Amino acid sequence: MTTLKLGLVLHLSGIVLMVGMTIAAFVLQWQLWYIIPYGKERTRPLWRVSKRVNLLQGLGGLLILAGGATMMAALHGVVMHQSWFKLKLVLLGLIILNALVVLMPAGRKLRRLLAGALPEHDETPGSTILSGDLAAIKGRMLLFYTLQLSFFLLIFILSVFQPA
Repeated sequence: MTTLKLGLVLHLSGIVLMVGMTIAAFVLQWQLWYIIPYGKERTRPLWRVSKRVNLLQGLGGLLILAGGATMMAALHGVVMHQSWFKLKLVLLGLIILNALVVLMPAGRKLRRLLAGALPEHDETPGSTILSGDLAAIKGRMLLFYTLQLSFFLLIFILSVFQPA
């Protein structure tokens, strides 16, 4: 039973870390959109922090996997054939796919825009009017975080209620 509890602690710690860092990344991203009109040089500190947040998210993912494998070994794979667990794995796949398909391309475009000259947008400090490119990237990032947090919520619901 100790192996099961160790696995559960690792797994829950990873989930908390990953979800917490997703929320932190969302807050950083939201702040970025307010800073961009003041000039791209002011965004650099946020990029440095976001790299650390991404590292902690990755650590959370590793803890989730290590805890899941430990619990699976302790339970001798019993949950592997339950439908709630299969749905949970599908949601985990959607979380990864969401990051690869929505977040990464938008992040690359944003880095490219911030590395070069920003497209024309309202330069008035405090303005939230962004160019078409920046507005599209902001929309994709908002979509990513909305989907990501929804997937995590569904995983929590499945884990708590474990329907047949």
